[in-house]
Amino acid sequence: INDYLLDNNLHPDSIKMNDVSFKNIESLLANHPSIKSANVYSDMQGKVFVSVVQRKPIVRVQNGKDGYYLDEDGLRMPLSNEYTARMLLVTGEVNLVNVNDLYYLSNIIIKDEFLKKQIVQIDINKDSELLMLTQIGEQLEFGQIKEVGEKFEKLKLYYEKGNSQNQEYKALNLKYKNQIVCIKK
Repeated sequence: INDYLLDNNLHPDSIKMNDVSFKNIESLLANHPSIKSANVYSDMQGKVFVSVVQRKPIVRVQNGKDGYYLDEDGLRMPLSNEYTARMLLVTGEVNLVNVNDLYYLSNIIIKDEFLKKQIVQIDINKDSELLMLTQIGEQLEFGQIKEVGEKFEKLKLYYEKGNSQNQEYKALNLKYKNQIVCIKK
């Protein structure tokens, strides 16, 4: 934050108190892609305080060479040049899927402890169907972003019944109603 304000000649320490525009500082910070909100104020001694709330990315979307994060509010934010956050990754034909649907699906996954631990990547094919990659190596042929709750309930039931240790399947197809089709290695 300090460097950002200095780069934009708005750091409170570098200008006279009478010339400090809290509104300009807040506006500048609010336009930073990683900042959700900013509040600038001073105390009775003239000390300036800057309080910011960072945007929290929940999913990384990689579309060819282009990429971005979706934050907790479903808004796009640019990738950082400084670090790569470890989180759910979405790849493939991302433009074929509605971003709101992607946000909805990602939220379901990250808010569910079981799914969050299992699903590490979602790949979207040319038919807008999803292939999910898991920690244990099985692929989940999810289909389109429809009946999401039912599909995840089937998957959980499958694992609860003791099938999580089964190593003979390379993929589980969740596309069909009331069934899981297991595909052998």
